[in-house]
Amino acid sequence: MKRILSVILLSMLMGGCSNLCNCKDEQKKVREKWGEPEEISTYRSDNSKSDSWYYYSQGRSYTFSWGGGKCDCDQETYTFEPIGKIVSDEDRRNIESNKKLIRQDTIRQDQDCIVCP
Repeated sequence: MKRILSVILLSMLMGGCSNLCNCKDEQKKVREKWGEPEEISTYRSDNSKSDSWYYYSQGRSYTFSWGGGKCDCDQETYTFEPIGKIVSDEDRRNIESNKKLIRQDTIRQDQDCIVCP
């Protein structure tokens, strides 16, 4: 049994340890200190991943990158002049609600169409 576990662990490590690697610990520390980010942008490719967290009102952003054959997290911090919220929470909810209504209306139109262009 010990040998099987060793073989599995070795194969995961040789495969770039992509299943073991992430930036969850670093992200947790930032979240505990600064709260939920005001915006998150995510990038994914076959080999690498990154998340950028933006705290506009506090003038900070954090980019967490991992993968690409490395089994550690690269964290970059950027500072800038704080800016107010670009979109209020209420406006954000209205935007999301409108997106749902537009999708529902598009689905209804497609269902009503017998011969669609």
